Amino acid sequence: MKTITSIDRIISAKDYGGSMTGYLRGLQMSFKKSGKAVNIVGLDKAPSGTPVKARIWQSQWVADCECNTTMFVDPDEPIFFCFGCANRLNGGIIRPVDFPPEPERKEIERLLLERPVDDIAGMTDLERVGLQKPLLFVGAAPLVRSWEPGETVATLERQQRSAIDAWHKELKNGIQ
Repeated sequence: MKTITSIDRIISAKDYGGSMTGYLRGLQMSFKKSGKAVNIVGLDKAPSGTPVKARIWQSQWVADCECNTTMFVDPDEPIFFCFGCANRLNGGIIRPVDFPPEPERKEIERLLLERPVDDIAGMTDLERVGLQKPLLFVGAAPLVRSWEPGETVATLERQQRSAIDAWHKELKNGIQ
């Protein structure tokens, strides 16, 4: 029997389209096929306008538009286009995305991936990420693989360290 492994990375838009640009072009084609023309202005140019802030929701890099639509984003290609409003407040032009600096981003991802989840449901990695359930709770709150701008590495560490250490201890004691 094959050993089942959990998702070991934070998913981004490139997991859905090979690159952020590929992801946006794919969505644009899907909308076109359904009869809704979406014009992405400046997709092959540098983004401009007010940046949106990236966050991690349930192991996935996303960013929120002012119209309340959430879209996948990618730290390797930090551009944003909203298929809820077509970046209307930015003249339809792609916008930049603010991610934490790379060393901090990698540490945030590493800490979140320490948080155990049940990701057995789903046929693909993308489905498993969307269907994952946290296995630990801090008080009554589930210890999810999510991060919000403003949360520091130290904050994440405080949120999870004692719960994860206790869980590892339980696992070790249960095995012996």
